[in-house]
Amino acid sequence: MSIRKVKKGTCRPRSFKSAFKAISAKNQSIGRPEFGVTVKYGKVIFDAANEYDPVTSTFIPKHDGVYSLFGSILYKRGSKEPDEVSLLLTVNDFVVFAGSKVINSDREFITAAAVKRLRKGDVVKLSASSHVSGGVILKGFSTRFRGKRIR
Repeated sequence: MSIRKVKKGTCRPRSFKSAFKAISAKNQSIGRPEFGVTVKYGKVIFDAANEYDPVTSTFIPKHDGVYSLFGSILYKRGSKEPDEVSLLLTVNDFVVFAGSKVINSDREFITAAAVKRLRKGDVVKLSASSHVSGGVILKGFSTRFRGKRIR
């Protein structure tokens, strides 16, 4: 049996695994608040590296890297008139991506997604706003927040 020598610097350290998924555990009214109310994703489905906080609905990576981030809400209109709803994906309170939709039917999905280089300690969250009072973000698997380190 022979033993091979490995040259210094040719082995890669194991890459850090990071992935999470959370859903909304209860309906949330967003009615006409100040712009950008944090969407509550209080039920954790999985969190591979303990980086997601369901109390504040924020993702804080433990390592630098490139992350794929996705958020969605299922929105129910509160009145008969059309409503414009926005979903903002923010990193350290700066908007990275904004999904917006004019809602004419009773219920609609709004999504926001991005591939973003994050640094250790960045604070990632989703917030929503509506132009008409009385709307509700519905709980369940349709209202979700997930992310994964891809590099």
